[in-house]
Amino acid sequence: MRNRTTNYSPAELLYGTKLATPTVWIPPAEASDLEFAIQEQIAAMRKDIPELRSLGFESSIAGKIKE
Repeated sequence: MRNRTTNYSPAELLYGTKLATPTVWIPPAEASDLEFAIQEQIAAMRKDIPELRSLGFESSIAGKIKE
């Protein structure tokens, strides 16, 4: 569920992606090495989390200013 102020779910702000449990997450079809696909997913999350948190923080501040 997305927060109306930040426009992101808590999981998106914390982890940088929508949550997908191991039973739901499916590696890309072109991924022949599952371990490598998992490592790529982790690296992408680590790269995107700081930017996503900044956007959420900015949206939160903007929402408070409007109130």
